[in-house]
Amino acid sequence: MNKRIFFLAAAFLAFSCATGNMGKKNTILLDQAIQKSAEEIEENVSPGQIIALLNFYSPSEQFSEYVLEELSGHLVRGRKLVVVSRSDLDVIRQEEHFQMSGEVSDESAQAIGRKLGAQLVVSGSLTDTGSEYRFRIKVLNVESAVIEVSSTSDIDPDETKVSHLLGNSGRRRSSAAAASPASSPAASERARPTASRYTPPEMVRINGGTFIMGSPESEPDRSNDENQHQVTVSSFYMGKHQITVGQFRRFADDAKYQTDAERFGGGTVWVETRWVVQPDANWKNPGFDQDDNHPVVLVSWYDAAHYCNWLSRQDGLTPVYAITARDVVWTREANGYRLPTEAEWEYACRAGTTTRYWSGQDEKSLFGKVNMLDRSAEKVYPYAEWDITRDYDDGYAHTSPVGSFQANPWGLFDIIGNVGEWCWDLWYVYYETGVQTDPTGHTGHRFRGGSNEAVIRGGGWTSGFRYLRSAYRYASNPSMPHNYVGFRVARNAN
Repeated sequence: MNKRIFFLAAAFLAFSCATGNMGKKNTILLDQAIQKSAEEIEENVSPGQIIALLNFYSPSEQFSEYVLEELSGHLVRGRKLVVVSRSDLDVIRQEEHFQMSGEVSDESAQAIGRKLGAQLVVSGSLTDTGSEYRFRIKVLNVESAVIEVSSTSDIDPDETKVSHLLGNSGRRRSSAAAASPASSPAASERARPTASRYTPPEMVRINGGTFIMGSPESEPDRSNDENQHQVTVSSFYMGKHQITVGQFRRFADDAKYQTDAERFGGGTVWVETRWVVQPDANWKNPGFDQDDNHPVVLVSWYDAAHYCNWLSRQDGLTPVYAITARDVVWTREANGYRLPTEAEWEYACRAGTTTRYWSGQDEKSLFGKVNMLDRSAEKVYPYAEWDITRDYDDGYAHTSPVGSFQANPWGLFDIIGNVGEWCWDLWYVYYETGVQTDPTGHTGHRFRGGSNEAVIRGGGWTSGFRYLRSAYRYASNPSMPHNYVGFRVARNAN
C-alpha cells in the first residue's frame, strides 16, 4: 500500500470512529468533572474563606447529593477553604423550603449565604444538550454578587455512574432500548450499580441483645475505666474482617484520596527503642512488609470515615457521615457503612462470653487464635521494652493476613490482635452509669483539630495479654495514624 492510500484509509477510519461517537470526544467522567471544578475553585478564590455548597439543579436528588458530597470532600481535603457543614445547610434548606436538586436564584443564594455566615456560595446544574450532559458549577460572592468561578464540563450520559445516579430521571435512549431495556447488554450494564465493579466486604449479622459491658473488679490487669454497666445493643452488621490494604487501595485510587499521613507528615511507628512520628510513614509505607490481604494501617479516624462514605456509594447506599473541614456528623438512620460504636464492638467481641478474653479466662487460651506481641516480634525488636509473651510464637512479627487465625464464636476474625480498630465514640474516661441502649459516646459530632480523642479497641500486633482483653479500651487523636491501628466497618441491620 502506498503512502497516499494509507493516509486516505487512516483518515476514513478516524472519521468513521468520530461519527460513531459524535459529540462525545470531549466528554469526561463525572468524578473528573467534580475534581476539575474543585481545582478551579481553589485556584481562583482567596484562602480561608467560608464556603457553602448550596444546591445542584438536576433531575435527581440522588445525583445532586452525590455531586455536592464529592465536591465538599475535595474542598475539605484541600484545606484551603472552610466548608459549611451539611447539618447547617439542611436546617436552612428546611427553613427556606428548597431542595438540594432545585433551582435557587442568585439573590436567594446571597440571602442564604448570609444566614450561614458564608462568604461564598456554590450552586450548579446539569443540562441535557442532546449528545452529552453539560455540568456547571459556579461560585457566587455573597457580598458583591460577583461570580468568582464558573466551571463547565461535558460528561458522558452513558457513563454507568451517571446512569445509576439519575435512575429513572435519566434520558431515554433509543426506542428499542426504552421498550426493552433488559434485552440490551449495554442497557443492562448502565442500570447496574457501581458496586458491580468491586467486591464488597463480607458482613456478619450480629443479633441485638443485652450484656454487661466492662470488666469485674476481680479481673487481672483491669483498668479503672472499665466499670461494669448494662447495655442493650440493637441488631447490626459487622465486617467479618478488618479492612485490608487491597480494599483501601481501591478506595484511594478511585477517589484520588490522600490520607492524613500522606498530607500532614506521616504517622506513629516504632524506631529502635521508642515510638516516633515518622514523616514518610503512611499506609503504603508502614515500616514493614504487607500485601493486599493484610489489614490497612496508618489510617486516621477521618480516613476511615471517608472510606465508609465511599463504600456506601459503591453499594448504592446512603452515606452515613456528613464530613466537613470542621466536624463529622453521623446520620443515625442512614443505611450506609460506618464505624462500630464502642458498645457494638465489645458486644460483638465478647460474642456471648463473660470471660477475660473471648477465647476463655486463661491467657494461653489465646494461643493459635490471635496475632499478638510474642517471640516473633522480639526477634525484630530485641531492645523494645514491651510486655512480650515469650512462650508463644504466632509466626508474625507485624500484621498478618486477615483471617489467618480462628474466628470468635460469632464469626469475626482478628477482633482482638493483628491491629487495633477505630470506633465511632469520643473517648470518655468513665462509662456513664445506669442501664443504656445503643450508647454512642458523648456527642454526635467529631471535631477535627480539637482535644477530643477517638476510642480504639482490640489490641494488635504490639499488644500483650492485658491489652487483648475484651474490656480493654484506649484512645488517640482521630487525626493521628499509627502502624498498629486499622478499622472494620459496620452497618445498621434495619
